[in-house]
Amino acid sequence: MFVVKFGGSLIDCARNVVGGLVDYAESTGRCILIVPGGGVFADVVRHVDARLGLSSDVSHWMAVLGTEQYGLLLCDGTGAVPVRSKPDGSGVFVLLACQMVRGLDELEHSWAVTGDTIAAWVADKYRFSLIKATDVEGIYVERGIVDEICASRLSGLDTCVDAEFPEFLSSHGLDCRVVCGRSVEPLIAAIEGDRGGTLIRGC
Repeated sequence: MFVVKFGGSLIDCARNVVGGLVDYAESTGRCILIVPGGGVFADVVRHVDARLGLSSDVSHWMAVLGTEQYGLLLCDGTGAVPVRSKPDGSGVFVLLACQMVRGLDELEHSWAVTGDTIAAWVADKYRFSLIKATDVEGIYVERGIVDEICASRLSGLDTCVDAEFPEFLSSHGLDCRVVCGRSVEPLIAAIEGDRGGTLIRGC
């Protein structure tokens, strides 16, 4: 079973890709749990925060609610099913995470924690494998994509992951494969063969 963090950068192609994942899951019996990023919905919160100076608690929860808005978009016309907890059975499910994240309240309330760390937290809770789908093809180091990198080496690099994500992977021994999600094929390759993009090791 897989958690796929679906980045807000994919919003223009998101529903086509999710629809392809639904077809794939139906034909293979896979269980795929999508954890949405905040995307443009969280960007609105960032704008309001910068303008009005929100508290860290309020901006955090508003941004998490933004991931639910993106999640509803991912379900729209795709066949994916919205859920608020661990899914049962096969198919593609989209986690509306605010209730779960707020109920346990284990993550830092800051802009360092976005959908990336929430997805890692969910994957760790459920013991699912973790894939991050974004608009780039992996982790760039010195102008090239690396096949594999230790999470602890990401600190200080300009990457496509949030600030807290490397520390969470390292401290929980959790791996994550980063692939381009502009089409469904790289996601299927990551699920079927654990290949493509960059494997971030939880070390």
